[in-house]
Amino acid sequence: MIYKTVMVSLALDRPNDACLAVAGDLAERFGARVIGIVASDVKAPLYFADGG
Repeated sequence: MIYKTVMVSLALDRPNDACLAVAGDLAERFGARVIGIVASDVKAPLYFADGG
């Protein structure tokens, strides 16, 4: 089996060392690249709101 890319989901609120270590080992074993993804739900402040 051949893998070209290993995608790993990263967390914003905790360390990602273990996930990255496993992804790196797999990537080295199969000669693949590593792509890390992370998502966040950011709510932009309302600059146009006026008053209370």
